[in-house]
Amino acid sequence: MANEILNGPDGLDGGKWIAQSFLAPTSFFVSSVSLYVADVGTSDRLAVSVRADSAGAPHVTNLTSGSADTLPVAAWVQIDLGSYVELVANQTYWIVARSDAGLGQGYDWWDSGNDVAYANGIGSRSSDGIIWSPRGRDYAFRVHGFLQPRFTFAVTVSERNLTAGTTSTLRVNFANAGSGTAASLRINVSLPSELTYLSDDASNLGASRSGSYEFAFTNVLPGTYSFNLTAKALETTPNGTVAFVSVAFDPTDHNGASLPRVTRSVDVTIGNSPGSGGLAASTWPWWLLLIAVGGIGLVVAFIVKRRSGQLTVEDVFVSDGSGMLLAHRSSTLIPYQDEDLLVGMFKTVQDFVRDGFSKGTDEQMRALEFGDRKILIERGRGHVVTVVYRGTDYGELAKRVRKVSHEIEEKFGDVIETWDGAMDTVRGITLLLPGVWKRRRRIPTGR
Repeated sequence: MANEILNGPDGLDGGKWIAQSFLAPTSFFVSSVSLYVADVGTSDRLAVSVRADSAGAPHVTNLTSGSADTLPVAAWVQIDLGSYVELVANQTYWIVARSDAGLGQGYDWWDSGNDVAYANGIGSRSSDGIIWSPRGRDYAFRVHGFLQPRFTFAVTVSERNLTAGTTSTLRVNFANAGSGTAASLRINVSLPSELTYLSDDASNLGASRSGSYEFAFTNVLPGTYSFNLTAKALETTPNGTVAFVSVAFDPTDHNGASLPRVTRSVDVTIGNSPGSGGLAASTWPWWLLLIAVGGIGLVVAFIVKRRSGQLTVEDVFVSDGSGMLLAHRSSTLIPYQDEDLLVGMFKTVQDFVRDGFSKGTDEQMRALEFGDRKILIERGRGHVVTVVYRGTDYGELAKRVRKVSHEIEEKFGDVIETWDGAMDTVRGITLLLPGVWKRRRRIPTGR
């Protein structure tokens, strides 16, 4: 945001405060402001603050502030602010300038001659910084800031029941769901003594590996990322050993300042009975979703089909906007080992269809159908509800799913928006999912 139209100086001192309002076009962290000013009297510091709006005037409290001792020559002067404060999109804020110098000994701040130079704000004057009156002209200013990243993290494993001597692949997932780039991200994978490292593909994401499987990423743009690390169970591992793999994520913000460490862990059980490991041997609950995106496109196949005329909900998944699993509930008794991967596949299918068929529009895929299984997709603010069911929906299921989505938004919307990957904060979503199954009714089978 800026107004760079210069007309003439307007004085400020100990008895004359000047303020200029501006509208934040997007949410961002303000770091400094620039004013076109000159020190016209006794050398002193120009104090500048950013305040919220209060009924069309600056609030009495500073959000952040800074100061500078400038020269008597008129110029653009950048004042760094003492703390970074996030300004919210489409909200009005004020730049407030003052000097402690005596009458006529403070600063000149150049105005633009009228109040239409900057359409989204006005200039005001005060004698005490509390009571303000419109000045009828805009003042020259620039606002500087940056966007911040926001991370979520998850870890899955392709095979949790290994035979000694076989392999399993750890999938490390992270997403920058914010608007800004992270300066860096370090991921430290700690393998137990029962597993030995074989390979990884983190270099495909531009990562550098050092030490005991520590991966360093720089300039992490908004988006979803994942890499694989394959390990082998030692032949000498005692039967029934449970081994834990720990993954520590150490992100930074846009400026390189450290953000809180997040740790995820998974366990694998190692036995000596016949079996095979690896992703290809993973046991899927009742289907296998194969995705191949290339020159031809997308292939999706289900196995194990049966006919039923009754509407039966089998599974409900809730994920955040980046495809990270938040909650899952199933009507089957078959254990799931790859819930995160399933949700990731759902998102991949949707992204592919959107990119391939909805270019230039805001259209989103809301349903899929494979044989006698159907997938209903309901999007909320920051989350996606995916329902797998059989039979025919005459509108009741979609209505229940929308209701559950609204409940998730009402009770967990703010949590999901700032979610750092900690499952404890979103565990309660699972308690809302039975609402999808309520009031099931028999649907007549067509002849």
